[in-house]
Amino acid sequence: MASNTHDNVAPGRLHLRLRLPFSWDCIESVRQAVSAVIAASLNNELLAEQMAMVASELLENAVKHGEAGPIELCLEATDGQLDVAIGNAIGPDSVSVDQLSARIEFIRLFPSAREAYLAALSAVYEQGLASSSSTQSTLGLARIAAEGECLLQCNIPRPGWLTVSALRRIPPQQAPVYPVSEESAQ
Repeated sequence: MASNTHDNVAPGRLHLRLRLPFSWDCIESVRQAVSAVIAASLNNELLAEQMAMVASELLENAVKHGEAGPIELCLEATDGQLDVAIGNAIGPDSVSVDQLSARIEFIRLFPSAREAYLAALSAVYEQGLASSSSTQSTLGLARIAAEGECLLQCNIPRPGWLTVSALRRIPPQQAPVYPVSEESAQ
């Protein structure tokens, strides 16, 4: 009997893995795909839109700051948590990893992700969009933390490869509310 690589994925668990080109052209398609997959599997339109934004922001950062080569997207829902991870090649002397870690730590210094986002927005306004790509990068990450309600992490799982993850608790499903007519109440 032939074995399928998907046989080890537990039922009811969301697992999507994509290998993407190093290109700006795929970002909108990926955004739409992530939204559709989450909406269909978790039945939550708001969560789907939030995580689609998260995936597109992370993908934009990979294209903007990474090295040419394939980009990997992994979307998983397990144990009440949703994880959107983007992996991409980095140069051997890349300072972007240190900058990324510093930006994530900057966001964590604030009492809330919303306050970090407002501080990043304020910095962009004060410095002007054209003058500070560093502030713009922090803005995208702060947006992921605030609007996506995500905890950001980054690591180097192997030499020359960076993975940035956005983790979010999956809100409990609410039972649908059906209108009760006077006839059915009797």
